[in-house]
Amino acid sequence: MSPTRTTGRPADATDVEERRVVAADVLRSLLPGSGVRRAGHRFLMPLGDPGPARYRPPPRLYARLQWLGHALTALALSPGYVVTLEVPGRRTGRPRRTTLVLARHRGHGYLVSLTGESDWVRNVRAAGGRVVLRRGRHRVGVTLAEVPPAERPPVIRAYVLRAGRSADSAAVAREARGFFGVGRDLALPEIARVADRFPVFRVVNGIPIPSGTCAPCVRALRRSRRGVRPPSVGPDTDPEPRW
Repeated sequence: MSPTRTTGRPADATDVEERRVVAADVLRSLLPGSGVRRAGHRFLMPLGDPGPARYRPPPRLYARLQWLGHALTALALSPGYVVTLEVPGRRTGRPRRTTLVLARHRGHGYLVSLTGESDWVRNVRAAGGRVVLRRGRHRVGVTLAEVPPAERPPVIRAYVLRAGRSADSAAVAREARGFFGVGRDLALPEIARVADRFPVFRVVNGIPIPSGTCAPCVRALRRSRRGVRPPSVGPDTDPEPRW
C-alpha cells in the first residue's frame, strides 16, 4: 500500500493535473478531426475556478491518465515542450517522476504547478531545487529556482500561450478559466491576484548526464537533509538545457 499523508492523499499519486494537460496536448496532436479534438479536450479539461486551497486535487478519473504523458515523453512522442521531472521523494528518497509542460518566457524555461502545493513542488523544495529533466533519451541535471509570486504573472501567461497559441483561440480561453480562473485576455493584474496559488520554478542551469540511476537526485536528497534550501531567482549566469 502506498504511504499516505495526513490528508489521506497517496504520497506518490501526484500532479495528475499536469499529466492531464499533457494528455490534452497529445490528443490535439494525434487526432486530426477538429470535432474529435474538441470532444477529447472537453473530456480532459473540465472548467471551473481553481479556488484558493493550497492543494487542489483534480477529479479521480484523471488518475487513469497518469501513465500517458510519461510514456509518450519517454518515447519523445509528446509535444516538444513536454518533459519528465525526476526528483527524490522527500520521505523515501526514491526518484519520483512527473510529466510537466516546460513553458518558455524571455528565453528561459519554467515549470508551473497547476494544482498548487503538489508533491512534486514539495519534493523540489526538499531537494534544494536539484532535479533531473528528461525527454526521450536526453537526461539533464538542472537546478530549479522558485519564482516569487509577484514575478509569476508573465510566466503563467506564457504557459497558456505556449507553442505560439493565438490569444483569441478557444483553447486559450478554456485553459485561462479552467486552470487559473482568469479571463481569456490573460491580463497580468488579474493573474497577479491568483499567482500565489501556483508555484513556479525557473530552470537556471543544466548539465547533461548519462542514462542510469538518478544520481543527481540522490545527491540532492543528501544536501536537503543537511539543510540546503532551493535557490532563489537571481542573475541569469548559467546555461539552460536545450532539447
